[in-house]
Amino acid sequence: MKYRNKIMPAILALMAVVSSCTKEELPSAAQDNTDIDITAQVGKTVTRVQQTSDNVYVFEKNDTLAVLGWYGADWNTYPTPWSDANAKWWINSLCVNNGAKWVSTPQMRWQNVPDPHHFLAWWPRTFTNAGDNLTEVKVDMNKLKEKDVLVARLSTVPTPGTPINLQFEHIMARFDVNLTFAEQYDIYNNVKVSLDLQTNATVDLVAATNPVIVAGGAKTTETMPAIATKTGFDYTCSSIVVPQSLTNPVVTIKFQNGTAKTLTYTHPAFLFESGKRTTLNLSVGRDYVNVVDVTVTPWVDGGNIGNDENMAE
Repeated sequence: MKYRNKIMPAILALMAVVSSCTKEELPSAAQDNTDIDITAQVGKTVTRVQQTSDNVYVFEKNDTLAVLGWYGADWNTYPTPWSDANAKWWINSLCVNNGAKWVSTPQMRWQNVPDPHHFLAWWPRTFTNAGDNLTEVKVDMNKLKEKDVLVARLSTVPTPGTPINLQFEHIMARFDVNLTFAEQYDIYNNVKVSLDLQTNATVDLVAATNPVIVAGGAKTTETMPAIATKTGFDYTCSSIVVPQSLTNPVVTIKFQNGTAKTLTYTHPAFLFESGKRTTLNLSVGRDYVNVVDVTVTPWVDGGNIGNDENMAE
C-alpha cells in the first residue's frame, strides 16, 4: 500500500506534463466554415412586409425568412428530401429581423468546399416547408394568410466576411382597378369590384431559372379589396392573384346610388404575370363602363435594407 501511494503522484505528474505539451505543441483544428450574414431586398426595393403607402414596403422587426442552402457544380444539385430520406439540406435556417439585422437559427456557415454555394429563400416562412416537395408546392390563395409570396435564389462562391444579398421577387401577380365616376354620381357608396379568377396553383421553387407557377382549378368570383384611393380617381382596389391568362374577363362593379346598381365591363384578355402589376382604369357612366387605359409594369422598385441598417418601422 505504501508503494502505491508513492508511485501514484509520480504518474499524475507525468500525465500533467504530457497534457501540457499536447496543448502547446499540437496545432488547433482548422476552421472549415465561417458565419454567413445576409441582406435582403425585393428587386431594387426595400419591400414587404409592411406597406407604408402604395408600392412602398419595408421589412419589420420579427419578420422571418426561410432559407435553404446546398453546394454543388450547379443549381440543379439540390437535395430531394421529399423523395430520399437520406438527403439533407446543408442550410435549413430561419432568419429573423431583430430590428437591426437578420439573425439566422441555426447559424448559416460557408462550407470548406470549392463548389458554388446555392441559396433558396422565401417569405412568409409558412409558405412551405423544407421537407415538402419544392417542385410541386400547392397553393390555395384563399388559404394563404400572406398572399404576397416572395422568393430569392442565389448561386455564389464563398465570400467569408461579406454578407450575401438575397434579392427577393414577387412570384404572384398584382391587379389594380381605378374607377372614376361620372359627375351625375354625387353619391356612390359600398363600391365592390369583382371578377372570376383561378385561385389555385402549383409552384416549382427550384426550377432551373426561375420559379414556375401553373394556375389550376375552377374559377371563383373574387371581390377585390379596397385600398387607398389613387390621386385623380374616385375608388381604387387591388388584389394579389395567381399568375394566369384570362380571355374576355368580365369585371363587375356594384355600388349604391340611392338604389343598388350593377354595371359590367368585358376586357378582351388579361395576362397576369409573375412579379408584374396590371392596372385597369375605368370610367363609370350612367349605364356603361368605359376603359380609360391598361398598363403592365414591374410590381415595385426601391432601395436596399442591409445587415447593419435599422429597419424602418
